Amino acid sequence: MKNKSFTYLFLGTVTLAGLTACANSNNANKDDKSGEDSYKITTVRWSDWGEDYHKGFLTDSAKESGIDVKWDTLVAADWADKKSVLVASGDLPDAFLGSNAFTDSEIAQNQSLFIPLEDLIKENMPNLTKAMEKEPKIKAMITSPDGHIYSLPKKLPMRPTVANQLFINKKWLDNLGLKVPETYDDLVKVLQEFKDKDANGNGDASDEIPFGAGNFDPTFSYILPFNNRLGADNTYEMSVKDGKPVYLRTEESYKQGIAAMHESYKKGLIDPEIFTEDTSMSVAKRMDKGVSRVGVSSGWTADATFGLHSSEYIALPALKGMDGKQYVFSDPDHYNYGRNEILITNKSKNPAKLLKWLDKLYT
Repeated sequence: MKNKSFTYLFLGTVTLAGLTACANSNNANKDDKSGEDSYKITTVRWSDWGEDYHKGFLTDSAKESGIDVKWDTLVAADWADKKSVLVASGDLPDAFLGSNAFTDSEIAQNQSLFIPLEDLIKENMPNLTKAMEKEPKIKAMITSPDGHIYSLPKKLPMRPTVANQLFINKKWLDNLGLKVPETYDDLVKVLQEFKDKDANGNGDASDEIPFGAGNFDPTFSYILPFNNRLGADNTYEMSVKDGKPVYLRTEESYKQGIAAMHESYKKGLIDPEIFTEDTSMSVAKRMDKGVSRVGVSSGWTADATFGLHSSEYIALPALKGMDGKQYVFSDPDHYNYGRNEILITNKSKNPAKLLKWLDKLYT
């Protein structure tokens, strides 16, 4: 590996690990026998990925390794129901690809279904072994409390250090002769203009949504300028302040932010359905086939958030908050590293050969 940063080319989303106990290690030391070169791998995709996202490097490298992969590709929306049936039946594939297959707790609850990998990694995965030696936190991250490793990791070195951010409709600003807001107060004034006037220029001054739901928590997106930076995972709403972990909902800054958001909500500056709509509803608003309808929203990229209207949007620079400071969502370790990308089941007859192929993903 030398000076290269290893990159794991994976395709998925959700979580899964937790892990405890020993599980069936019988398969862990099986020899790499010829003839056992066909593997069934189940992977879960999001609906907008298409069906052939695992073609290319994954398929080509498998052939080079003498492996025939039978892909079982499932849509995320259907996975929850199918997963329970699959686990209950015991009719498992050789492996699961993607951290959106199981949650940490699900792995812990069904630990006997997955084999420990630490010995197999040493014997068959020199690239991953070097990566873990170079960055010990990778091994620590995938090692369960019982000392075993049940899943393979990922590292995404090309990911940005800043996560989801706010985007603002620059075309709307130009239509109304407004400048890009620099402070939280500026933003509120702009949202008021978006509400009161025909910002999208379609002749209807009532169809604009000043601030709408995006691809990230709308509450924290709105109250970020009050120093409400999320830490490792917005699921737990934790952050680090003055070197100490804090639960943001107990912080005075959170209460101040919520109070300010409440005022904006009462004024009609925030989509009234923002806390009740499902993803399909918010997507329909942001990607309306007619004119753009949302002035400000959060997301990873403009194209993923606004679709055909993406050219109208620009990233909103971090707003100056009440204390004059600018805050962003940033946690490189959390966004760039992960576990549970590959799980080998106790049904795999020759996990060694499978892992030799997967080691190519860590070059």
